[in-house]
Amino acid sequence: MVLLKVHHGSLPDMHPNTLDAFSSEGCAKSIAVNRLCYGLWEALLPYLAEWPLKYWSFRVFGGCIGVALDLVPFREWSNPACPPPVGNLLSISLAELTTAGRHKSVPWSRANVKAICAELNKSLKEARSTQVPAV
Repeated sequence: MVLLKVHHGSLPDMHPNTLDAFSSEGCAKSIAVNRLCYGLWEALLPYLAEWPLKYWSFRVFGGCIGVALDLVPFREWSNPACPPPVGNLLSISLAELTTAGRHKSVPWSRANVKAICAELNKSLKEARSTQVPAV
């Protein structure tokens, strides 16, 4: 796995006592994941810029979210001799920063993966509806 970008969302802005308070209720990780995903759509936009948004999709892919480029019609290929890649081109996974300063993949609940994927697809749908078609 190649790490392209680390996205911290709004987690660094959260007061440390907030997570402690939610820990007693057993939902601290869900709160943290939701805060991490704040602004994730905006962080992904540069990676989606190569192709129109109508060809992108987000899918639950094991314990992560797959960012997939669907089949692009031939007429829209930038180079007719070289077809664009299709399928999962990126994946979004949860990681923690170790004391050694490295990122280590950690599991996240299927419910959180599904919820974040649904939010990304909602943002994608909204962006598609406002995107001006290329002439």
